[in-house]
Amino acid sequence: MVLNWEKHIPVICNFWESMILGSHNYQGNPMLKHIELSRKEKLLPEHFERWQKLWKHTIDNNFEGKNAMVAKQKAHQIGGLMLLKVASNP
Repeated sequence: MVLNWEKHIPVICNFWESMILGSHNYQGNPMLKHIELSRKEKLLPEHFERWQKLWKHTIDNNFEGKNAMVAKQKAHQIGGLMLLKVASNP
């Protein structure tokens, strides 16, 4: 499966801007999108763990302060919930 990164990166940015800064730029359902993705190519706990490590590393190396902490906390919460939802929707 190949992602169109030129299309996907702005969506990711809008999602996280909405989550961290409250911009409300994101329109969509990321949980449903990841469930659909996992049906095509199984998402495993290792994928979420790797993403969490990359996310934390990127935040720690590029940002500091309250929003950086919020970004890491929200990623941890969302990643955990998403893993549970993906696993429970074969």
